[in-house]
Amino acid sequence: MSTVRHTEIEELIESLEKAAPQSCSKPKSEMCSKCVDRVYSDKSAKIQEYLKELKTLQAEQRILPSTLETAIIALLHSK
Repeated sequence: MSTVRHTEIEELIESLEKAAPQSCSKPKSEMCSKCVDRVYSDKSAKIQEYLKELKTLQAEQRILPSTLETAIIALLHSK
């Protein structure tokens, strides 16, 4: 894998980790509705899914598909 693509994957992982909602210290049953919405939202689930995919690509030293990159960038720019 080229250094550029490897760096790109690392940067996307870092960006997704920053965008991921911080988990509340309480169990889900004791969380307020705001925390539940933040931690268990569709966006949060997508972030976790993309992080897993990127880490797999990185571990297997595979190339980042442009469709995945585009989807991640769109997610990061969404509210």
